[in-house]
Parts: sequence; structure tokens; C-alpha cells
Amino acid sequence: MYLKLVNYVDALNHYRKSKISNRNFLVFAALIVGALSGLAAALLKSITHHIEEFLQSGFQWQYKYYLFFFFPFIGILLSVLYVQRFIKKSKFETGLTPVLYTISKKSSKIEPHNIYSQIITAALTVGFGGSTGLEAPIVTSGSGIGSIIGRFLGLSYRETTMLLACGAAGAISAAFNSPIAIVFAIEILLPEFTIPAFIPLLLASATAAVVGRLFFNEQLFFLVTEGWKMDALFYYVILAILIGAFSIYFTKANYFIKSSFYKIKNPYNKVLIGGAMLGLMVFLFPTLYGEGYITIKQ
Repeated sequence: MYLKLVNYVDALNHYRKSKISNRNFLVFAALIVGALSGLAAALLKSITHHIEEFLQSGFQWQYKYYLFFFFPFIGILLSVLYVQRFIKKSKFETGLTPVLYTISKKSSKIEPHNIYSQIITAALTVGFGGSTGLEAPIVTSGSGIGSIIGRFLGLSYRETTMLLACGAAGAISAAFNSPIAIVFAIEILLPEFTIPAFIPLLLASATAAVVGRLFFNEQLFFLVTEGWKMDALFYYVILAILIGAFSIYFTKANYFIKSSFYKIKNPYNKVLIGGAMLGLMVFLFPTLYGEGYITIKQ
């Protein structure tokens, strides 16, 4: 069965190459990647927000507030159990660094399980209160979609990398309703940017934004400003300086905590320590719960 499928795909690719140039076909492939990455982003946001809404608003109990100490622990534990149970033959990694490493050292071949594993673990972790954010997981999932489609279609390394970047841009675009996410793909994933690469990225990003809005149209943020205020220019500059300083602090603190947890070999000890620390912080400061979008809107 598998051999027949491979032969069929090879024949289809051979026919496609004889009729359509790879450059033109890449535009069509980018649309497919954009649509699928948009679906992935909508799915991740929908699952995460449903869990958050249920635990914060839909679930009513006299002593519910005290469960906020345990919710992050439960989410992290479920994610670890999933990884331990279902991802045995490959390594599960988080963040953007593995994606960049895959591009430079592994010919843009992302493990297929990342398409759904990143969604499952991120939704469980964030939905139960872990404030890890959805950006890196959805980028990895979208990149995996682009990588798999590129390899399935028999495209070259550069073309597969392009679709990988299309998937990442599409996922970010759909997650935050921001087609300008192509800037992220160009700056981070495609440093050797060329003008022909702009069209597939733009199409994938725009398609993903539309698909994402079709399946998850909840507004993340509500803007109250009417436009650019020149009188506030001084405060914009101050805000930029403060955010830059905070970014440095956040990065250093993140690396310090990660390096400390790397020294703990038993994964369940990590769950216990991390879950207890995070649960205590959420218990004391409920606004730290999850990704924070619900709190920001309120």
C-alpha cells in the first residue's frame, strides 16, 4: 500500500514538473500551506481558549480559587505524559531554536509529529495556566506543515525551506490576525531574502489569516486609540526603552531558569518543581494565568 502511494506521488510529481515550473508551482503550494497553517493556528487557539474559559469562568465551585494552585501542575503533567507515551522514537523540542537548527543542519526536515504534538502540549500547558505562550508552538507546527508538504511534493531544499517559512508566517498570521508576519519569516527563517520569495510568503500569510478568521474569529485585543498621537511621541520612546530593557532581563532570566531545569534529570521531578512554583505564582497573582489574553481584554 505504502509502495503504491510512493509510486503514485512520484508519477504525479514527474507530470507536474513537465507541465509547471517549480517557481510557479511554489505559489500554489504556498496557498495550501497557508490554509493548513491557518487551520492549525485556529485549532490551537480554540482548544486553549476553551480550556481557559472553562477553568476560569465555566467551572463553578465554592473552593475553585484554591485549585489555581494545582491547575498549572496538571497541565504540565499531562503534557509530559503525552510526550513520554506517544513520542518515543524522536526528540520533542520546543522554541524556535530547533526550527533554525533544522533549517541549517537537517535540510529543513521537521519531524511530522510536531504538526500535532506542539498543538496538544501547548494547549494543555497554557490552557491549564502555564504562561509559556502560543507563538513558538504554532510556528513549529506551521513550519512542520510546510516541511512535510515540500518533501511530499519532491521539492528541493531551498523550495522546502521556503514552504517551511510560509507555514511559520501563516501560523503567526492566523494566530494574531496579522498578515505582516511575513517580516518574521524573512528576518528569522530566511535571512537570504530575495524578491521572488516575497510572493509565496505573502500569499501563505494572507490565506492563513483568512482561514484563521473563518474558524476562530474572537478578537484578541480591542484597540482604543484613534491613531498616531504626536503629543505622545516622548512616551513612545520611553516605552520602547523600557520594553527593550525588560526583554534583556526576560531573556537572561529565561536562560537561567532553563539551564537550572536542564540539570534535573528526572522529568517528573521537573514537573513537580515547575508545577509547584508556577502554581504558587498563579495562586498569588491570578493575572499570570495562561497566555494572559483574557486578563488583558478585561
